[in-house]
Amino acid sequence: MSRRRNRRTNPRQTAVRPQSADQQALRRSTPPSGIDKAAGLQIQETQVVQAHFAGPLPLPEHLSEYEGIAPGAAERIIKMAELQADHRRAMESKVVDSEVRLESRGQIFGFITVMTALVGGIGLMAFDKPMWGAAVSLSALASLAGVFVWSKRHKSRESSDKANPVGLGAEPTPPPQLSNNPGRS
Repeated sequence: MSRRRNRRTNPRQTAVRPQSADQQALRRSTPPSGIDKAAGLQIQETQVVQAHFAGPLPLPEHLSEYEGIAPGAAERIIKMAELQADHRRAMESKVVDSEVRLESRGQIFGFITVMTALVGGIGLMAFDKPMWGAAVSLSALASLAGVFVWSKRHKSRESSDKANPVGLGAEPTPPPQLSNNPGRS
């Protein structure tokens, strides 16, 4: 048995026929490029082009097909996308508001903590403990400076990550490569 005969008779390696008129229009067949005389099989090369889209709404052609199947379906699909967008905006607004409140609260508690440590350090220095007072005051100032530097680095890293996103959906995926051999994927 030749390898071509096995590919020809294997149902998993045959080309899939498109299901819609749009897909049929995109499918192009080339004339037979040759005949395998030993096996008596005709070899045909096929190219399949697939269209991809991303977003909350389907293509207008698909919306019209939905409308043809169920009257009012296109309007319901658009309404669903609008409601989802409104919900997403409301959730993002809540997240931003809560982050602002948490940051403000953190600044207030940080200020109270540092001021308490500074007053305590000054009090220790006033009551004949200059080494301990200096240590407490300097550690409070060092921790304040450390938090400030860390937050600046964290924010700059976040802004650079937003400018150069990496991960799922960050970059558009290229369309699939056209294959001249339908038996191989």
